Amino acid sequence: MMLLDASTLFLIVREADEDRALRVFNDSRVTTLTDYEMGNILWKEQRIARRLSSAEIRDLASRTKRILKMITHVSTQPEALEETLDIAIRERVSYYDVSYIQTAKQLNLILATDDNVLAKVASRYVKTSNAKQILKQTP
Repeated sequence: MMLLDASTLFLIVREADEDRALRVFNDSRVTTLTDYEMGNILWKEQRIARRLSSAEIRDLASRTKRILKMITHVSTQPEALEETLDIAIRERVSYYDVSYIQTAKQLNLILATDDNVLAKVASRYVKTSNAKQILKQTP
């Protein structure tokens, strides 16, 4: 099972057909903030990067909504605050990013991220993957 961050979730939603994406997400988890993160990614893709048209964004938003409704959402654990902070300070990455590492560690999940900095740090604490690897393993 995997904990997907929004960077990986977005790439899989964008690249895979919906049936394939659902197979990927069947045993996956996301954090409770992922819904907001996905909305922000979609907004940035259309308004700032202008990589996608309004119609493409609406289609992706609709697919994202269906997927987010079925995927299990997990919360970070308050008892991990000090350890999360220690790792963030030691590794010089944000507390927010380390919360993904801690959540994956606590729940014994693979952390799937396409954030290269997060992946590098996370690999010292948990198993990691990314969208390309996941899609390669999912027919």
